[in-house]
Amino acid sequence: MTMLRLASILVAAAVLSILQSCDSHGGTGREPDEYTGCAADEQWRLFDDEDKNAVADATQAPILVTPATTTTRAADAPPVFSWTRAGTSNPGATLGDVPHENGPDCNNCCPQWNGGALGTLHLPPISGTVYDLQFLVDGKVAWRALTTLQEYKPTAAAWAAITAGASFDLKIVRIVVLRNDAKEGPFVAPTPTRFTVAR
Repeated sequence: MTMLRLASILVAAAVLSILQSCDSHGGTGREPDEYTGCAADEQWRLFDDEDKNAVADATQAPILVTPATTTTRAADAPPVFSWTRAGTSNPGATLGDVPHENGPDCNNCCPQWNGGALGTLHLPPISGTVYDLQFLVDGKVAWRALTTLQEYKPTAAAWAAITAGASFDLKIVRIVVLRNDAKEGPFVAPTPTRFTVAR
């Protein structure tokens, strides 16, 4: 084996190792399909690093409020999923608690807050509560959204992916961040909410 060929193999192995370590953030290992509110890819990395340590605690985890029924039809319009901030004693607010209004009382506010889907953004660090919504079909994440809001309505593409099977589970993980660093959590309900899909 020539020195040039050996050097090429070593370089290729090093590059592959670096790429694998960059893509492996723990957690689901799957980048979110959507970012809403003030969520961005910086929180995705945080969730994937921290999800393995999520505490299953019904008093600290988000509790699903709507939809009221766990039977849904794939052909129907997607419902709005909404949840409490933590358990039943802390309802939170629909728009979440991350400052996003620009004005004199809001320093380092999220400049691109949006109630709809956002692409991967590199935004200033945020402080407040971020939620990782994982819709699982047959135990695998079919759709994932990171949001600072406390409600989510799937797009048509999301709904098609979510309702592809006979049922789906919704797992919501909550982390409180201070300038993008984990301050509290992650918390998750002891069991995800299961929905039956009617055809």
